[in-house]
Amino acid sequence: MAAVVVVAAPRLLPAGPSQARVRLDVPGAVLVTGGVSALSYGLLAASDRQWSSPAVLVPLAVGAALLTGFVAVESRTRAPLIPLSFLASKRRAAALLAIVLAAGGMASTFFFLSLYFQQIRGLSPLWTSAAFLPYSLMQLAAAFLSGGWWIAPAAGPSPWPGWRRPRPDCRCSAG
Repeated sequence: MAAVVVVAAPRLLPAGPSQARVRLDVPGAVLVTGGVSALSYGLLAASDRQWSSPAVLVPLAVGAALLTGFVAVESRTRAPLIPLSFLASKRRAAALLAIVLAAGGMASTFFFLSLYFQQIRGLSPLWTSAAFLPYSLMQLAAAFLSGGWWIAPAAGPSPWPGWRRPRPDCRCSAG
């Protein structure tokens, strides 16, 4: 399927406006990748060792140093991966922090629930995966319904038979 899209897209999609080529920020990419990898390694090493052991503290310190270097490089480069002005808005920074915390909470929930299902309840990995299916299906349904009703109400006929989108003159907002 992906190969068909790669071949067909240049022929079927209209050409966009020509843009000046922007150089990739290789030092920034290397620093952020190394920093996040080192932090992840340090956190994973803490599961087998004490937090005060060098096997945990060294990767955490290296990760913090690399991420600090990333911020320094991004503040000076012409084409940064993440412009620091992007985080200047307090609202945007708060929203991004909320997204990161929510994603971390969900990842932790799935991790601990899978441990609970397998180690406490004795479920196999296959049944543990099946136990998460209702949640995943509800997420898909919620995304489908919210996209149809709130994001693109006037986008034309629905791709799903029997599904009717609201009329364009129907305003779905309070006030």
